[in-house]
Amino acid sequence: MPRQEGATTHLSRSTHVDVLRAIAALMVIGYHVNGLVGGQGGSVLWLRDNTDSGVELFFVLSGYLIALPFLRALVCGSQVPDTVRYALRRAARILPGYWLALVAATFVAIRIGALPPMRLLLPQVALLQGLIPDDPGGPLVVAWTLSIEAAFYVGVPVATWLLLRRRRVWSIRSLAGLTCGVWAISEALAFGFAALAPGNPWSTVMLRGPGGFMCQFCPGILVALLQIRCERAGTRLVRTPQRAWMLIAGCAVGWLFVAAWSGQAGSELQMVVRNQVCGGLFGLVLIGTLALRAPERRVTRLFSRVGTVSYGMYLWHWLAFEAIVSTGLRVDLPLPGVVNWVLATGLLTVTTLPLAIASWRFVETRAITWASDRGRLMRITSDNVAALSPPVAAP
Repeated sequence: MPRQEGATTHLSRSTHVDVLRAIAALMVIGYHVNGLVGGQGGSVLWLRDNTDSGVELFFVLSGYLIALPFLRALVCGSQVPDTVRYALRRAARILPGYWLALVAATFVAIRIGALPPMRLLLPQVALLQGLIPDDPGGPLVVAWTLSIEAAFYVGVPVATWLLLRRRRVWSIRSLAGLTCGVWAISEALAFGFAALAPGNPWSTVMLRGPGGFMCQFCPGILVALLQIRCERAGTRLVRTPQRAWMLIAGCAVGWLFVAAWSGQAGSELQMVVRNQVCGGLFGLVLIGTLALRAPERRVTRLFSRVGTVSYGMYLWHWLAFEAIVSTGLRVDLPLPGVVNWVLATGLLTVTTLPLAIASWRFVETRAITWASDRGRLMRITSDNVAALSPPVAAP
């Protein structure tokens, strides 16, 4: 794939987008505090059992952030980001931290005698667990989403290459139509298996793998296309910050209605419907967030720092949860169930945060720096080779 010198495969960090990352991580943590809440959470179960939709928020953000530079190249006719540098950076971003957490989880599983068979453990090293029917989840239960992320990371440059083989420049409308087509196909697969074959061994692949979850990236891709359109037209995503806040608040209320409808332990079909609606709502939340121009407040900066280490929060909170559960500690104060749930979520967050910070500082940032330096060296070497190559005479 051709290379563009000035292209990057990532964006400058946005404080407000990092806040969304933090919210997504806290939602997932809130979903996994079941064993820490006495009485299993009481009347707040319907809310807690739907905070796992934070996964959909992560996917929407990935759809926007990863696809945006490739979409700009397709719309503007410029060179696409360098594929090798992109692959290095993506691998450095997720694999070292994941492997470290997987090793720790495997060690714990060996100690308690819960290590899965090697035929199921090895695919998790290569992030292929989403392609295995009836995969039990392995020692690091939350890692099932990473195979979906990895499939999307691979799919974006491959799809860009295929599109460039057809034509050099694509209209925003055409790309939006293709995105909606992918959304419809993935959604149809998820609905089909949830409604017609929920007990089929391959339902795991469709409902918890790239096939049925690829649609969750599509709202973020559509937001990226909308942003490109606004940039070219010189307009804003949302006219005023007040309207942006109204959009965010309206979607938050919409999520509460969806969670109440889904209820506690909804069926597979209900989960698919909920995920589809949440993906759309989170796409609108992203639009409102990108439109915010308000000055950063202290609480915003605090949440953005949590968002910076959100990947580590996602990976390590399950091990922190198992460690707390093993002590027999429970949050069972004579308070309403929602308060106990919030306190348990805070306890797990505070316990996980040092692990996430350590992973970010000593593993993730060093891997990212190595990948950036390696990519820069490759670019310099390529430029030097090109400069030393003799010109080719025209026939």
